[in-house]
Amino acid sequence: MTKVTVAIASYNMENYLPAAIDSALAQDHDDVEILVVDDGSTDDTREIVSRYERRVRYAYQENAGVANAYNRALELAKGDYVHFLDADDILTPSTIGRLAALLDEKPTAGLAHGDALVMNAAGEVYGTRGAPASFHGRRLIPSAAAFKELLRGCHITTSALMLRKSVLDKVTPFRQKSVPGEDWDMWLRVAAEYDVAHLPISACYYRVHDSSITSAYTVERVMRSHLYTLDTIFGNPTFRYAHLGDYAYACLDRTMARVAARARERRRFLGELRKALVRQPSIAFEGATLATVVDGLKAMVPVPVIRAARRLRGGIATRMVSL
Repeated sequence: MTKVTVAIASYNMENYLPAAIDSALAQDHDDVEILVVDDGSTDDTREIVSRYERRVRYAYQENAGVANAYNRALELAKGDYVHFLDADDILTPSTIGRLAALLDEKPTAGLAHGDALVMNAAGEVYGTRGAPASFHGRRLIPSAAAFKELLRGCHITTSALMLRKSVLDKVTPFRQKSVPGEDWDMWLRVAAEYDVAHLPISACYYRVHDSSITSAYTVERVMRSHLYTLDTIFGNPTFRYAHLGDYAYACLDRTMARVAARARERRRFLGELRKALVRQPSIAFEGATLATVVDGLKAMVPVPVIRAARRLRGGIATRMVSL
């Protein structure tokens, strides 16, 4: 049995796919297979994969969406562990070996993950995305703590995560109805059943660009997908963490307030934030709420004012340099 399958789901990502495959091939773990699931691409994805010959497995399916593409990968994967890699992301060296070793070390963990470096289309790093402070210094986070932290938001980047394939005995695979939150939906359901392991490493480069899947969704669609996730999880009266229901929906209200703020939907922002605070007043003291308020305040400022402020700041910086 293969130890690790690196599963790459790709849809019209010919410009980025070679870098993703190359980063998987460059890993120092000996027992790895690389599987590309082509989700009905109309570009040169098939030809690109063929250049790698036997080093990369290839599977084609008619376009069915990212959730179904990763489910196909889970069906075909020969590995005990599956590391997901979006076709526009890049693994950092030694990620596979280190996360596989962590899953070996922590048999109660359903998944292991690192953190991510965020980069733009040109590959320039401009930020990070990773575990909350409560995870720092802990290699194993108990199920209850991991689940509650994920209710606050999805801090796990798909390309920084390795899944123990046997969790599928208890957890159903990715759900297309949860798109664009299919990753959050899946990790929540895994954390509800298993502990979560974490390494404080930069496991991947996460690319944000105009063609990113996450760039294409409206506030309404994000809301529908996230409600589907919570309704199906907390709709079970015997769910072990049912007592977190009000908190979960308040966190969702807050998340939607932040999404609305970034979309500059000011009225929606205020309404969602109010719902969150009425439903669960205690979240007012969480850092995520302050960050949401800051985003909302930015949304209140007219775009021309923001542009003028940026020009002013740039002019001041230029004058300071010339002094």
